[in-house]
Amino acid sequence: GDGCGQPEFPGVYSRVDTGFEWIQETVCKDLSPDYCVNGVLPAVDGDGQAVDLDCEDKDSFLGLGKKLQLRNCTWVGEFVERRCPWYGELYCPQTCDVDACRIR
Repeated sequence: GDGCGQPEFPGVYSRVDTGFEWIQETVCKDLSPDYCVNGVLPAVDGDGQAVDLDCEDKDSFLGLGKKLQLRNCTWVGEFVERRCPWYGELYCPQTCDVDACRIR
């Protein structure tokens, strides 16, 4: 988003990882089946654009947030439930057992 709750440009943010399976099923079966690949939502980059997954874990990457610390998939794997929704598709698909990689 562009700021948070700015006048004339409100923003609404929410964590959706607990409802992701329902969201994916609803989008892929009912709303936009042409957008999905084999019933799975595509991976998207930071701008919301679909990207092709190579399904290989990256050696390292910059973490999200203000610190921009160098991270790796071992770090992600230490707390899979919390970190995979943020880093799984683009950086650690093997560690996070990403659906789109399982169906290939």
